[in-house]
Amino acid sequence: MGLFYAYAKNINDDWSYRYLIVFASRSVADEWWRAVNGSGTAYATSVNRVTPQFYTHNPGTAIIANTVNDPKVASAFLNKVFFTLLNDRDGRILSIIPEQEYTDPASGNLFYIRSKVDPRDFWYTSDNYSISVSRERRTRFRITLRSDVNPKGTIMIASDDIYISIPGLNDTAVGIASDGSLTTAASGTATIFKFGDFNGSFKGQAGSLVIKTANGEAWELV
Repeated sequence: MGLFYAYAKNINDDWSYRYLIVFASRSVADEWWRAVNGSGTAYATSVNRVTPQFYTHNPGTAIIANTVNDPKVASAFLNKVFFTLLNDRDGRILSIIPEQEYTDPASGNLFYIRSKVDPRDFWYTSDNYSISVSRERRTRFRITLRSDVNPKGTIMIASDDIYISIPGLNDTAVGIASDGSLTTAASGTATIFKFGDFNGSFKGQAGSLVIKTANGEAWELV
């Protein structure tokens, strides 16, 4: 995963305090936002996430660029994020950031789960409750934060505890069977995962079951 870019705009006018933000990765961008939004400081009310690549801020309340300098906000990201103050509007120069395709990992939403190694491979749940990898079929899963503190729509990060479920009248939780495979059957022994598990803790290939393992592959939400 490479660099990730975003703009930040002053909510009070269209010409000043405009920033280009460079994050070390998309994951860092989400983690920085969670730190800012949950800081309980003036930055939490000043900074607003409009889209993954567009933020607004109110410099009269708190300047977005200072989030990484304040130990009460996001100082852990000082060496993972940097801000460049852009020329004011009449300067006629604007750095154009690349549009980056990425599904917003918002809690409570429905996602297909696709292999990063081979995008033809998707998770699929069949009538026997097992979850396998298929190139012909795919199932949408609901990914939800375990914590009741964070509301629906909260951006999930690697350290979060999550539930994976099959949407329906009553969502069916995904668990782990005795052989380590994922299942929607009542025999599943665990339903709590880490959001970071999608980055190397699930294993499977076309035609095989999805297994929870320490030596898995990377999967992405689409």
